[in-house]
Amino acid sequence: MRPRCKRGNHGHSSSIGPDSRTYGCWRNMKQRCLNPNNKEFKNYGARGITICDRWVDSFSAFLEDMGECPDSLTIERLDNSKGYEPGNCIWAPRSVQSRNRRTNVEYIVNGRVFLQVELANALGVCTHSMRKWFNKGKNLDWVVRHYKERNGREISSGV
Repeated sequence: MRPRCKRGNHGHSSSIGPDSRTYGCWRNMKQRCLNPNNKEFKNYGARGITICDRWVDSFSAFLEDMGECPDSLTIERLDNSKGYEPGNCIWAPRSVQSRNRRTNVEYIVNGRVFLQVELANALGVCTHSMRKWFNKGKNLDWVVRHYKERNGREISSGV
């Protein structure tokens, strides 16, 4: 059993009010990675996503390395296969985090790599509509041609 973090000695946790955003992020990170009863454990701890020794039992060390969590940002692992550790974590908006998921699908159009959401944006369509055509058996070339004709959008190589 791990020793519990002493509450209150860093000024970010409170027994009478809400914890700071930074402390909440650290606490939730620990729950995802260490608590098998947490609903997200299967995507983190069960996959071997770890928390470095420096951070696992020391919010103060986490705070020293990461700084305060800015409004509207959350912790992001740059390499999704590695754990929470200095050098692999940044504060990032959800829009950036959504591009760094194991479930993302990449498409290559005109020699350029797109995530599904990026291709949908380039074609001027929502991802749900684009996914509908793939589910009906249409291939990538057909989908790109269809939306190019419909919306008049050309996808460049980006070079």
